[in-house]
Amino acid sequence: MIQDLKDNIVGSASQLKDRILESSTFNQLKDRYENLSPFGQKGALVATILIFLVLLFYWPLSSLSSSFDYVNEFEGKRDLIRELLKVTKEASELPALPQAPPLAQVQMTLENYVRDANLLPEQFRGVTQIRTNSKLIPESRSQGSVKAEFSKLNLRQIVQLSSQMQNLGASVKMSSLRIEANSELSQYFDLVLTFTSLKVPVITRPTILEPRGRGIKKNNKTPPPLPEDE
Repeated sequence: MIQDLKDNIVGSASQLKDRILESSTFNQLKDRYENLSPFGQKGALVATILIFLVLLFYWPLSSLSSSFDYVNEFEGKRDLIRELLKVTKEASELPALPQAPPLAQVQMTLENYVRDANLLPEQFRGVTQIRTNSKLIPESRSQGSVKAEFSKLNLRQIVQLSSQMQNLGASVKMSSLRIEANSELSQYFDLVLTFTSLKVPVITRPTILEPRGRGIKKNNKTPPPLPEDE
């Protein structure tokens, strides 16, 4: 069988060779080659060999280049998946945000901070509940906001009040801070702080139902005693 295959290949190659030698294109190229100078014949021979080598190595080189591209793409996707798994694991390990306190409680806490700061009556304008109007926190993600207004404060009082009032909890964020020079006393400032209570979704764990039994009844009857040997 192998000998027959070899004979078929040799026969096909011989027929192809005869067709090439008998073709007009080959004869024209042969005449042009013979009419060239010795230097031109060498150049044509070298060019033919180079073209043959390029055609011979083009397919494996292109396959090798494609393999490198596939390997780089695979490594990039692998690294991306690893980073995604790492971020997912870190996010799952973070503690969940607690539910935000009611706005009335936030307002009361801010008033207590102001009371502890020992401000003059004219320096405190009050704490009011307002509608959330922040570019950072959408209205659908908040329960509302509380605004605290102050007047004629020095820089030390501004820093003290701002730092203390940030400790309202993880679910209450300072969404706005505005400082302006007082219109009556230019060496003092007016301060407006806005705090937004976040609407934290309640995530409940799914309950796993135990599979019910298939109605197999247990037989509580004791088996009869075996007969004693006489």
